Formats: sequence, structure tokens, C-alpha cells
Amino acid sequence: MPSLNTYEPIERLEPGHPAWPYAGHSIPSSDDLRHLPPVGIFIGILCQAKEAERRNTIRRSYHPSRWSEHQAALGAIVPKFFIGRPGSAAEDEAIAAEIETFGDIVVLPMRENMDRGKTFAFFEWTARNAKVPACNYTQHRDSDWTYHCSGEKPPDYVLKADMDTFLVLPEVERRLRHLPRTKLYWGHVGDFMVGAGYGLSFDMVQYISESPFARAHRSGYEDQLTADWVRAHPEADRVVWVSESCWMYNHPKSAKTWSHGFIFPDLLASLSDQRAASILPSWIPPKEAGRWSTTTPLDRSYTPVASNLTFEQDVESLIESTELSLLHPHNLDVPIPSSELTERINKAYAERESRAERMQGWEAGSTIWVHASKRNEWWEEAVAAFADE
Repeated sequence: MPSLNTYEPIERLEPGHPAWPYAGHSIPSSDDLRHLPPVGIFIGILCQAKEAERRNTIRRSYHPSRWSEHQAALGAIVPKFFIGRPGSAAEDEAIAAEIETFGDIVVLPMRENMDRGKTFAFFEWTARNAKVPACNYTQHRDSDWTYHCSGEKPPDYVLKADMDTFLVLPEVERRLRHLPRTKLYWGHVGDFMVGAGYGLSFDMVQYISESPFARAHRSGYEDQLTADWVRAHPEADRVVWVSESCWMYNHPKSAKTWSHGFIFPDLLASLSDQRAASILPSWIPPKEAGRWSTTTPLDRSYTPVASNLTFEQDVESLIESTELSLLHPHNLDVPIPSSELTERINKAYAERESRAERMQGWEAGSTIWVHASKRNEWWEEAVAAFADE
């Protein structure tokens, strides 16, 4: 299968391959790409009827007011929640009221489930019904867009996301804006795109909804099934698999596989400049340095820097390689006395980088999603780290 990754390709896609998506013989530069207008994205968040509190949290997090610096990028992004049939009369009544209030819930005609056909039903509904605003964009400066929307159109891309996956919406849009409009399969890849959050071009969603193979193979791990459906495409050799694994990861407090601190473009720049050695404590064994996280210890549960951090200090401590994150106990060769620790925490927070400084080098990418944000506090930490407001 062809694969396209602008960082470390899983299998490099060369010019001349049937799946090569660009007109020329090279991937467009960031200067070329900044002149592309924003794209339309339909996001399906798969959840259960009983998860009303988390739906409200997500609505607040994705409200345009939280992303004041990226209004044009979000102009044609539509998130909706997909649930199975409510399991009781009380749930049914509550969902009906929620639909009347927000209008963003789709009740699929099936019992609630994760791996027995719900994702296929989501794609089937989306292929027939998904719409995003039809927007016209005007660029006034290199990256300054204004827009006007009138009517609706099918989306360019469709994303499936879990309830505990916080999507950094401007970065989701920016990454997809740069990618092929057809025959695209995008996410955090192994042998398949993990179910926390993955995307398809709309033509692929239409294919899945009409595929006899997909309809006959609807039960099993949903993310693996989606990869099987993609592999069964009649032009599978032309489908481009795009991995953004560097920018898709688990919340630092979750202590799961591929869990680490929140990352910004300036960290990637420092690694590219071979300054990684200066980021980590000198006592760390070289064999561990390649997988060391300054926020999340290896093979152990998360331990905070201190028990009395403010919320803002806590968020700062969860950003990979910051001075405050380096005060996590697993980074310390010798424990720091409490009075000195308090002083160092306050100093590290006061001297923290600005958002603008952390976003230097954004052309190379930034965090796209943070998964395993199951606790509300974890979700709010991710929002505070990445949202504009």
C-alpha cells in the first residue's frame, strides 16, 4: 500500500506511482501550501446516550470563541455526535431534549455498540447526509483569510473521533488542507489508523457505504475494519495512507503507550537542530534518551511535579521539555527540598515561553489530537494548552 508522510515515511511514495497526488515531481513547499484555502471537514464523534456531560464539554471546547485566531480555518468544520438507540425511556427523553437544544446528535438505527457495526453505520449516514457550509475564501496576506458562506456542500474530508480525543481543530484543518482530496486515509498508523481519530476523503466514505465487502465485514475492532475496507478498495494501490503519528498521542497523565507531554513546533525544531541533549537531564542513560519524556515516566504511573500547583502551572508542567516539566520526580537524580522546589516552580512558570515562541516553525506541524483525555480535568488541560482562548 502506498504511504505518504512528510516526516519519516513508512514507505516513501515516489513520483510516478499511481497514488502520487501532486502535479509536479516534488511535494509542494510550505510557501506553496499557505496559499491553499481552508477545506470542509465533517467530524463524527462516536459516543453513548448517557455521555451528555462530556458532549457539553466538547461543545464548549470546539466553540468558535475558543479559536478566535483561526475563524476562517473553522468556517467549514462541522462536528456531530453519533449514538446508538437510547436504552431507556428516560434516555430517549433526554436525548430528544438535547437534540432540540443543540441539533448536533445523530441517533443511528441500531443498539449501542463499539465494534458491531456502528462505525459502518456512521459512514453510511455520512455518505448520504453529511454537509458543511459552502464557503468562498479570499486571501489578503500570506495566511490571512476572510470568508463568506452560503448554502451547504458535501465535506472534503470526514473524521471519526472518540469521545476522549481532543482535536486541535485548526491543526486538523491545516494538515488536511495540504493533502489529497481523493483516495486519502489519514491518522496515526500501524497496520491501520488507530480509532482515537482518523480521517478519510469523502470519496472513500462514499465507497465504504456502498461496498458489499464492508457491509459483509462490520463486526470486529472498528479501526482495523476500516483499514480492511480501505485495502479492499478497487483501486487500493492508488489510496494514499498518511501518518501523522508524531503529532497524535495520548495525554501525558494517562501513562499509556505513546503517552508523552504536549508538544509544540519549537520542540521539533530543537530536535532537528540536534539540541536534544541539552533538553534532558545529563544523568539519563543514553539508551533511554530516545524514548524519554520529561512529563511521563517510562513504565510507571504519572506523578505530578507537586501537589499544590495552580491549574496554569499544571498545564505548563505537561508541556514536553519545559523547565517546569523537568521538575517531575522521574527527571531528578536527587529530590529537591520542598522550599527550593516551590521557588523553582514559580521561576519556571514566570519565565515560560509565549504561545508565539512555541509555535515557531509551525510549517513543520503541531499537535493534531490528544487522546485518552478521559477525565474532565485532563480534557481541560489539553484545551488550555492548545486553544486560543
